[in-house]
Amino acid sequence: MNMFHYENDTLGYDDGRKIVVGKWLEVNCEPELCKAGLHASERLVDATTYSEQFAYLALVEVGGTIVRGDDKVAAKRRRTIARIPTAELYPRLTRLACTLMRVVYGGNELIAKEDMTPCQDPEARALILRSTKETRARDVEEAYRTVARALGLPC
Repeated sequence: MNMFHYENDTLGYDDGRKIVVGKWLEVNCEPELCKAGLHASERLVDATTYSEQFAYLALVEVGGTIVRGDDKVAAKRRRTIARIPTAELYPRLTRLACTLMRVVYGGNELIAKEDMTPCQDPEARALILRSTKETRARDVEEAYRTVARALGLPC
């Protein structure tokens, strides 16, 4: 089952094993939420709750015994499938949001600026405000703000 997890190069909590993309890690205990096991979240927004001070956002697969909670699981096994440095999330999210705004609102002249979030980008904001679909514009802007806040980005 694929999920999201923020991680560093090694496991925490005095374990210290190196996390290698593609390699399964397993614990010798029964998983218990917030206490034991290898954790992950089904939704990115839930994983972000636990994102502070981690170097990577990872797509992971969990297996073995799995204990489910409201916003995460604890599992016996976990393997990192792919990961992105958290420092790259901000510019990629900005480019994605600007691209989505161009597609939705037809603003082909809008260029993604890596040093600005779309809600701070005057061109993107003007494009949203010019839209004849006001409700849709508010929804897109609010959705972006929600994602940005969840990722700890300024907006």
